[in-house]
Amino acid sequence: MFEETHPLPEYDVRPLKVFVSSVVSEFEDERAQLVELIHDLDMIPVYCEDPLEDGNRQQPIPVCMGMVRDADVVMFLFGRDYAGRSILESELSTTEKEYVRAVESGKCCLYFLKNNVTEVHPRMLKLRRQVAGSHWCRFFGSIDELVKQARIDLVKIKSEWDFPNETVDGWLFITQMVEYYSDRDMSDELRSEGREMLLKILDVDELPRIPNIEIEDLMPREDATSDIERLERFRRKGQMSQMEFDQKRARAIERACALNISSHCLLKIDELLRRYTGKRISSEDLNGPIQTWVCECFGENQKA
Repeated sequence: MFEETHPLPEYDVRPLKVFVSSVVSEFEDERAQLVELIHDLDMIPVYCEDPLEDGNRQQPIPVCMGMVRDADVVMFLFGRDYAGRSILESELSTTEKEYVRAVESGKCCLYFLKNNVTEVHPRMLKLRRQVAGSHWCRFFGSIDELVKQARIDLVKIKSEWDFPNETVDGWLFITQMVEYYSDRDMSDELRSEGREMLLKILDVDELPRIPNIEIEDLMPREDATSDIERLERFRRKGQMSQMEFDQKRARAIERACALNISSHCLLKIDELLRRYTGKRISSEDLNGPIQTWVCECFGENQKA
């Protein structure tokens, strides 16, 4: 049921972000109760209104996809309707687009299917069957039942993301990580340049404290053995379907073959800052000044 989907340790210094995905018009009351529950658990509810369902609450599809990307947990509600408006046969609903994005990006997802629904839209019926056949799902008949089940799952997830007592200065950890990866001492000039750059990009006065993670544990493996073993444990426990296992195993092997050390270091900096500040670094900043700085630390003349 619970997927270890993030390569960093399962704890956080900020509240978890929970994205609620469903057809808005069908689940307005359920969504309101879930938002209240998420607040009660000291988490941050994130949700995207249907971009075209109501003219007073328009949010472009890219905004919704960005919310899914930045969420820690994605909660899906599937019922009768496929979309809150008429769409072309070739067009995916907002909810299905969010589902595809969450699965492809390896998000921790919770799936709730409403029981005893009639006149189910054919495309929603197909989607329900796909979800039920590929993931561990819960079924609910009432709002109270949904909230009760969601509380159990979110409390479980929160307990697995507990933040440890030992933390270190964020910038100190990043410099130590870069030196460890590159096997080079960083000059005072590069230290100063990198720190000022990150503070400016994140628009903060200081970088946050982060868990005192073993840097060696963040190093890329020569193969995908450890990732596959972890996925296998989830599959044996029934927390992951065979289809999900096969897909994630293939991606783990692909990642292991594709990453070089400096690229891996760049990705870890992005993950650390995004996770422990709650802010997203733009691709322009990540692949521009940050990547240039990392390459300089590695003594590389070209971008990683």
